[in-house]
Amino acid sequence: MTTAIAVSTPELHQRLKPLLNRGANMDVAAEGFSSAEQFATVVHASQNTDVPFMLLKHRVLNEGDTLVAAIRKSKPDVDAIVEVDRARAEARSDIAALD
Repeated sequence: MTTAIAVSTPELHQRLKPLLNRGANMDVAAEGFSSAEQFATVVHASQNTDVPFMLLKHRVLNEGDTLVAAIRKSKPDVDAIVEVDRARAEARSDIAALD
């Protein structure tokens, strides 16, 4: 298990910023996520599926959808389970790199 990394960790923001829209406010992007892994997973899923980050974030945090369900709503032809697994692995890699 990796050391707990805070959602607000500047190094995490630096790693994820290139995956979000240019000029994204990282504090706003990270707001509401319960863990750095959850935040990074949604960022990677957005990047990988071409579903807007703020839409996935809204569906997961405000509508209570799982990330799989949130992806399926926007991209029903995408294998959402595979994409979430891939995004989670990428998020864990980002966090492990910060340890």
